[in-house]
Amino acid sequence: MSVTDNLLKTIDYAIDKRTGHLSHMDISGVIVSANSSGTYQVLINNVQYEIPNGSGISFKKGDLVWVHSPNGNFNKKFIISSRVSNSKSFNNSGSGQAGGGSTISADDIITDEEIDAMF
Repeated sequence: MSVTDNLLKTIDYAIDKRTGHLSHMDISGVIVSANSSGTYQVLINNVQYEIPNGSGISFKKGDLVWVHSPNGNFNKKFIISSRVSNSKSFNNSGSGQAGGGSTISADDIITDEEIDAMF
């Protein structure tokens, strides 16, 4: 293995070590009900959670959603978008299960503050 290969391998390892916790920041869930407080009951891995809506989208029972945990902290979770079934992409406009607009990748969701916190 060349010096360049070793250097690149070391850089990859360092990046993975510093950002590994970010790989599990988003998880899918199903809306169970809307609460009068503006939060939603969301079923994630067979457990219901009361989660605030940060998406600006109105949801109904059965809608699939993406829930974001800033920097991997599940205690600060919030709904970030609707989720189209059979897809790993975000839909950030419209309402209901299928949304109604363009999609963006999960990488586009990371904020400048989260990037700064990594380093």
